[in-house]
Amino acid sequence: MPWPGRRRWTPPPPTPVEVRPGETILLIGKPGSGKSTLAEWMVRDAPSCIVYDTKNDPAEQRAWVAAGFNAVEDPADLDHHARALMICDPAWTWGTASHRDQHHPWSRALDHPFRRVPTALIFDEVLNVFPVGGGHPGTLRLLHQGRSRGHVLIAGSQLANSIDTRLIRLAHHLVALGVVEATELRHLATSTGSPAGRLGMLAHRQIGWRPAGGQWRLFHAIDRAGRELADLWPLGIRSRAPFALRLTQQP
Repeated sequence: MPWPGRRRWTPPPPTPVEVRPGETILLIGKPGSGKSTLAEWMVRDAPSCIVYDTKNDPAEQRAWVAAGFNAVEDPADLDHHARALMICDPAWTWGTASHRDQHHPWSRALDHPFRRVPTALIFDEVLNVFPVGGGHPGTLRLLHQGRSRGHVLIAGSQLANSIDTRLIRLAHHLVALGVVEATELRHLATSTGSPAGRLGMLAHRQIGWRPAGGQWRLFHAIDRAGRELADLWPLGIRSRAPFALRLTQQP
């Protein structure tokens, strides 16, 4: 639609938000808000990527396979596929038994990225993977040491106030999708030390983005399929820069 005060407005070329090797992205949103779609779009050209599927949603598994990922159930099979969908038994993340057993499937799955070239890692739901108080030592190792290896970690969560705050504080990019509840706003503000009140303006299929040390910026999505993030336009009339997330290659 025409920009206020103009007969026609031509949007400028997209100014992508660069996601560099070693950076972490945390996607926060309710079920169906587009976290998996956004994560899939970001790694569409990544030559190496592991998706840790802890939800066991058949529809999402089919979508990942259709996107070129090979489904495996044994961590040993990760050695054979550059783009793999690691189907995790939900029991792997329960309790602390796996924390002390390096041969446990969950321990082996989390250790595997350290034997790869720089890779993208997607955790489709981190409520049990990065719970309050900390989860498996391997997840924290990926968060802390993955950066030096150039791994890009993309984590999705339905809730911000039910996960390890270290993940929020250490994320290089925070992305909120859709409506954010008041309790979530307060938790994000406390965890980041940055006001999050603007996120209260978000509605369905709108996006808030915050770089590390920065402020929240608000956008809305036009492309429901999520295939072209150049079609994510900002809310309001003061900010005209389009929003796009792009993975850069390891030099």
